[in-house]
Amino acid sequence: MLSTVKKASVFIILASGFFIIGSFSAHAQQSAPQFLITWHANTYVPSNYTGKALPGAYTQITASFELLSGGKLLNLTGQTIYWYLNGNFLDNGTGKQTAIFNAPAATPDTETLEVQLPNYKGGLLVRDISIPIVDPEVVIEAPFANGSFSGNSATLHATPYFFGVTSPLELTYVWDVNGITAKNSENPQDLTIQINSGAATGANINTTLNVSNPKRIFEIASANKSLIYAK
Repeated sequence: MLSTVKKASVFIILASGFFIIGSFSAHAQQSAPQFLITWHANTYVPSNYTGKALPGAYTQITASFELLSGGKLLNLTGQTIYWYLNGNFLDNGTGKQTAIFNAPAATPDTETLEVQLPNYKGGLLVRDISIPIVDPEVVIEAPFANGSFSGNSATLHATPYFFGVTSPLELTYVWDVNGITAKNSENPQDLTIQINSGAATGANINTTLNVSNPKRIFEIASANKSLIYAK
């Protein structure tokens, strides 16, 4: 799971900036303006996460754009602007540079968002971007080199990503250690494993975590972590 999030982070870091893409029209000039399109999803990521919060099923997404020419923003207040999602009409209006919509139910998926200015200086300007729709994820943080630890206890921490909540405390955490469900703790994101004095060196401790959103039963994620006890 951790490697999955790392892979996602590569894409997220790339996606976290502005999409600055040259536009084209039937009467395009070499100095055609550029689209600058951004979007924001209402999903949770930890505060130290440097990537972009990706949308999940039914997540509300807010998109907006600007046009640039010669490094300056253009005034679009008099322009008729059309928005399309996956080729279907989404919204339109004069100077409408923002659109709000919900992600689909199916995940993972990719949504294609398109902006059209049908009469910009007598020509058509069109640009589209792809928005990834993902399943939520959770990572078990275990600060032990090579998964090996010593001492009479070990503490693990759960870090969720892309759930439709504003705080991780809104989620439900169920920890399982070697097939036994752990009792709820004051901080359900943390699991402390107590080691009895008779535990043998090299003993395997297999931990499973299931996280769910009580307000959205379709938002679930799981992770596994194996540790080795070394006296």
